[in-house]
Amino acid sequence: RDDWTLIRTQSGQSGWVLTSRVYMGIPDEVAQYAEGHRITSYFSLGKTTTKDGEEKDVWLWTTSESLGRDYDFDGYRVFGWNMRRHRYETSFIQRRVRGFFPVLAKDGQFSVCLEKADGTMTRKRYGLSGYSIRGMGEEGCERPASFLDGPIEAKLETHPRAATEKTFLDNFRLDQLKERWRKLTGK
Repeated sequence: RDDWTLIRTQSGQSGWVLTSRVYMGIPDEVAQYAEGHRITSYFSLGKTTTKDGEEKDVWLWTTSESLGRDYDFDGYRVFGWNMRRHRYETSFIQRRVRGFFPVLAKDGQFSVCLEKADGTMTRKRYGLSGYSIRGMGEEGCERPASFLDGPIEAKLETHPRAATEKTFLDNFRLDQLKERWRKLTGK
Protein backbone atom coordinates (compact mmCIF):
# COMPACT_ATOMS: atom_id res chain seq x y z
CA ARG A 1 0.00 0.00 0.00
CA ASP A 2 1.02 3.56 -0.56
CA ASP A 3 -0.05 6.96 0.72
CA TRP A 4 -0.41 10.36 -0.88
CA THR A 5 1.64 13.24 0.49
CA LEU A 6 0.89 16.93 0.04
CA ILE A 7 4.13 18.74 -0.71
CA ARG A 8 5.00 22.41 -1.11
CA THR A 9 8.06 23.68 -2.94
CA GLN A 10 10.14 26.66 -1.85
CA SER A 11 8.55 28.69 -4.63
CA GLY A 12 5.09 28.05 -3.14
CA GLN A 13 3.79 25.46 -5.61
CA SER A 14 1.99 22.52 -4.03
CA GLY A 15 0.56 19.20 -5.10
CA TRP A 16 0.01 15.56 -4.22
CA VAL A 17 2.62 12.86 -4.85
CA LEU A 18 2.88 9.18 -3.98
CA THR A 19 4.71 8.93 -0.66
CA SER A 20 6.96 6.13 -1.90
CA ARG A 21 8.29 8.56 -4.54
CA VAL A 22 9.28 11.23 -2.00
CA TYR A 23 12.91 11.47 -0.93
CA MET A 24 13.66 13.44 2.22
CA GLY A 25 16.72 15.68 1.89
CA ILE A 26 18.01 15.12 5.42
CA PRO A 27 21.83 14.71 5.48
CA ASP A 28 23.17 11.16 5.24
CA GLU A 29 25.10 11.52 8.50
CA VAL A 30 21.69 11.63 10.24
CA ALA A 31 19.54 9.61 7.81
CA GLN A 32 21.70 6.52 8.42
CA TYR A 33 19.97 6.14 11.81
CA ALA A 34 16.48 5.58 10.32
CA GLU A 35 16.66 1.86 11.20
CA GLY A 36 14.59 0.86 8.17
CA HIS A 37 11.76 3.29 8.99
CA ARG A 38 10.51 5.93 6.57
CA ILE A 39 11.33 9.51 7.57
CA THR A 40 8.02 11.35 7.29
CA SER A 41 9.17 14.86 8.29
CA TYR A 42 12.27 16.60 9.57
CA PHE A 43 13.17 20.00 10.99
CA SER A 44 16.23 21.89 12.16
CA LEU A 45 15.73 23.04 15.76
CA GLY A 46 18.86 25.18 15.76
CA LYS A 47 22.60 24.93 15.27
CA THR A 48 25.63 24.10 17.37
CA THR A 49 29.14 25.23 16.55
CA THR A 50 31.96 22.69 16.64
CA LYS A 51 35.48 23.44 17.92
CA ASP A 52 36.51 23.84 14.27
CA GLY A 53 33.91 26.57 13.80
CA GLU A 54 31.65 24.39 11.64
CA GLU A 55 27.90 24.69 12.28
CA LYS A 56 25.88 21.50 12.76
CA ASP A 57 22.09 21.39 12.89
CA VAL A 58 20.10 19.88 15.75
CA TRP A 59 17.59 17.68 13.87
CA LEU A 60 14.08 16.58 14.76
CA TRP A 61 12.45 13.93 12.63
CA THR A 62 9.33 11.79 12.62
CA THR A 63 9.31 8.26 11.24
CA SER A 64 6.83 5.58 10.28
CA GLU A 65 7.46 1.86 10.27
CA SER A 66 5.20 1.33 7.26
CA LEU A 67 2.83 3.13 4.92
CA GLY A 68 -0.96 2.94 4.81
CA ARG A 69 -1.62 3.62 8.51
CA ASP A 70 -4.42 5.83 9.82
CA TYR A 71 -1.83 8.05 11.54
CA ASP A 72 1.14 9.97 10.14
CA PHE A 73 4.07 8.78 12.25
CA ASP A 74 4.86 6.24 14.98
CA GLY A 75 8.03 7.76 16.41
CA TYR A 76 10.01 10.97 16.73
CA ARG A 77 13.62 11.66 17.54
CA VAL A 78 16.04 14.53 18.12
CA PHE A 79 19.70 14.35 17.05
CA GLY A 80 22.46 16.57 18.40
CA TRP A 81 26.12 16.81 17.42
CA ASN A 82 28.50 15.15 19.89
CA MET A 83 31.60 17.35 20.08
CA ARG A 84 33.89 14.67 21.52
CA ARG A 85 32.94 11.87 19.13
CA HIS A 86 32.38 14.10 16.05
CA ARG A 87 29.09 12.49 15.10
CA TYR A 88 25.33 12.83 15.52
CA GLU A 89 23.76 11.07 18.48
CA THR A 90 20.21 10.69 19.73
CA SER A 91 19.30 13.35 22.31
CA PHE A 92 15.68 12.26 22.65
CA ILE A 93 13.56 9.43 21.22
CA GLN A 94 9.92 8.45 21.52
CA ARG A 95 8.61 5.26 19.88
CA ARG A 96 5.31 3.40 19.61
CA VAL A 97 3.12 6.49 19.38
CA ARG A 98 0.26 7.43 17.07
CA GLY A 99 1.20 10.90 15.82
CA PHE A 100 -0.55 13.28 13.46
CA PHE A 101 0.66 16.21 11.37
CA PRO A 102 1.32 19.04 11.64
CA VAL A 103 4.49 18.87 13.71
CA LEU A 104 5.26 22.42 14.83
CA ALA A 105 8.92 23.41 15.13
CA LYS A 106 10.86 26.63 15.62
CA ASP A 107 14.24 27.54 17.10
CA GLY A 108 14.78 25.31 20.11
CA GLN A 109 11.15 24.16 20.46
CA PHE A 110 8.76 21.69 18.89
CA SER A 111 5.39 20.07 19.52
CA VAL A 112 3.68 16.92 18.28
CA CYS A 113 0.00 15.93 18.26
CA LEU A 114 -0.43 12.40 19.66
CA GLU A 115 -3.30 10.03 20.31
CA LYS A 116 -3.39 8.69 23.88
CA ALA A 117 -4.40 5.13 24.80
CA ASP A 118 -7.92 6.30 25.70
CA GLY A 119 -8.37 7.83 22.21
CA THR A 120 -8.05 11.48 23.26
CA MET A 121 -5.64 13.78 21.48
CA THR A 122 -2.89 15.84 23.10
CA ARG A 123 -0.18 18.17 21.79
CA LYS A 124 3.08 17.63 23.66
CA ARG A 125 5.48 20.57 23.70
CA TYR A 126 9.25 20.23 24.10
CA GLY A 127 12.20 22.61 24.37
CA LEU A 128 15.91 22.27 23.70
CA SER A 129 17.98 22.91 26.84
CA GLY A 130 21.67 22.61 26.02
CA TYR A 131 22.05 19.10 24.64
CA SER A 132 18.89 17.67 26.19
CA ILE A 133 15.17 17.90 25.46
CA ARG A 134 12.76 18.96 28.21
CA GLY A 135 8.99 18.57 28.30
CA MET A 136 7.21 21.93 28.37
CA GLY A 137 3.64 20.77 28.89
CA GLU A 138 0.62 19.41 27.09
CA GLU A 139 -2.54 20.85 25.63
CA GLY A 140 -5.42 19.44 23.64
CA CYS A 141 -5.30 19.09 19.88
CA GLU A 142 -7.69 17.76 17.29
CA ARG A 143 -7.22 14.80 15.05
CA PRO A 144 -6.96 16.00 11.46
CA ALA A 145 -9.96 15.30 9.26
CA SER A 146 -9.67 12.29 6.99
CA PHE A 147 -11.51 11.54 3.80
CA LEU A 148 -12.58 8.32 5.54
CA ASP A 149 -14.40 10.34 8.22
CA GLY A 150 -17.00 11.65 5.79
CA PRO A 151 -17.44 14.68 3.57
CA ILE A 152 -15.16 17.64 4.10
CA GLU A 153 -16.36 21.03 3.00
CA ALA A 154 -13.83 23.03 1.05
CA LYS A 155 -13.92 26.15 -1.04
CA LEU A 156 -12.42 25.58 -4.44
CA GLU A 157 -11.69 28.19 -7.06
CA THR A 158 -12.96 27.05 -10.41
CA HIS A 159 -11.67 28.26 -13.71
CA PRO A 160 -13.85 27.57 -16.74
CA ARG A 161 -12.18 25.49 -19.43
CA ALA A 162 -12.26 26.28 -23.08
CA ALA A 163 -15.13 24.46 -24.78
CA THR A 164 -12.78 22.42 -26.99
CA GLU A 165 -10.45 21.35 -24.17
CA LYS A 166 -11.17 17.77 -23.03
CA THR A 167 -9.83 16.00 -19.99
CA PHE A 168 -9.41 12.33 -19.22
CA LEU A 169 -12.70 12.30 -17.30
CA ASP A 170 -14.57 13.81 -20.25
CA ASN A 171 -13.60 10.76 -22.31
CA PHE A 172 -14.05 8.10 -19.65
CA ARG A 173 -16.87 8.43 -17.17
CA LEU A 174 -16.90 6.47 -13.93
CA ASP A 175 -19.61 4.05 -15.09
CA GLN A 176 -17.59 3.31 -18.24
CA LEU A 177 -14.51 2.63 -16.13
CA LYS A 178 -16.47 0.28 -13.86
CA GLU A 179 -17.83 -1.61 -16.88
CA ARG A 180 -14.33 -2.00 -18.33
CA TRP A 181 -13.08 -3.22 -14.93
CA ARG A 182 -15.85 -5.85 -14.79
CA LYS A 183 -14.93 -7.05 -18.28
CA LEU A 184 -11.24 -7.29 -17.37
CA THR A 185 -11.67 -9.01 -14.03
CA GLY A 186 -14.85 -10.97 -14.71
CA LYS A 187 -16.46 -9.56 -11.55
